[in-house]
Amino acid sequence: MLLYACAPDADDSVDIALAQNFAPNISISAPVAGSAYGTVVDVRASVSDGNGVADIATVEVWSDIDGLIEDIPVLGDSVHTTIALTVGAHALELVVVDMDGETGDDTVMIVVE
Repeated sequence: MLLYACAPDADDSVDIALAQNFAPNISISAPVAGSAYGTVVDVRASVSDGNGVADIATVEVWSDIDGLIEDIPVLGDSVHTTIALTVGAHALELVVVDMDGETGDDTVMIVVE
């Protein structure tokens, strides 16, 4: 939570406004959960934040097999990238991080053949 204070008014009172930070959200649209792919995979997701998408700092792409794969730049309310994965069954997780460090995530299980 952020606290803002303004200069005193004519009557020497101080206006205080509280601004709440909302955690961002992410929803993976590709790849499709439960599907099989080659080693190159197209990744797409939509993002949102109660403070506006300008509050989103980055989206991280993680695999339980390959670890951190990439940080995706956020352009508007969606992200898109193409990644290379090793062969195997992957839990592919996208983590969205806002400017205040709040996070949201979404995970899909896919098979890379």
